[in-house]
Amino acid sequence: MSLLGRYAPHPRGGAVLERSPSGGLPEKLGLKVGDVVTSLNGKPLAGPGDVARLYQILIKSESVNVDILRAGEKKSFSLLVSP
Repeated sequence: MSLLGRYAPHPRGGAVLERSPSGGLPEKLGLKVGDVVTSLNGKPLAGPGDVARLYQILIKSESVNVDILRAGEKKSFSLLVSP
């Protein structure tokens, strides 16, 4: 499993976090298993394949914003990347 965790498609778009590695990015972002990642830096996710964009954002940016659905409630998380 990668540091991004393991994701599955969600019927309405986005990616459901199925597994989160200890110390991985989902944990650092505050994500929990079952959360549906809906967008990264304001760009919607079509499915699990789009989660790989997180690596690209972290390489090019100083921060990443992640929008999720948790138990039907919208939430947002941010992670500052140290240089």
